Amino acid sequence: MSDEDILTIATYLKDSGESGASATPEPVAASNNAMRAGAAIYKDSCAACHKVSGEGEVNLFPRLAGSALVQSDDPTMLVGGLHGTRAVSTSDAPTAPAMPVFDWRLDDAQVAAVLTYIRNNWGNAAGSVPASAVVNQRASLAKWP
Repeated sequence: MSDEDILTIATYLKDSGESGASATPEPVAASNNAMRAGAAIYKDSCAACHKVSGEGEVNLFPRLAGSALVQSDDPTMLVGGLHGTRAVSTSDAPTAPAMPVFDWRLDDAQVAAVLTYIRNNWGNAAGSVPASAVVNQRASLAKWP
């Protein structure tokens, strides 16, 4: 890509989602039912790799605290994690780290709760994830082989 193409893409990405919305959304309260349920699910299913602090493990498991992806307006990429992920292996790191599949283990409300928790903990602030978003994403993912 040319420098002009890269600048155009960067400008678009920077400007998208800024339609007059508050620059700093209010986090969902820790006393919220989804936040309480999400905290328990996170501790059970996520904290071993991403740590209780959300710091992750450098070059192994992504940091969730302060992550722009975690706090994006559209949680679709996070819901997509239901099917697990695997990093690319290289000659220097032949065993690629992976995130296990959770779609068989967590129902729609549980996925929504843990994502709401992740998006609103450790200084993160983003909208709640409704269970309907998880239902829609599961249907989209089911179409893929």
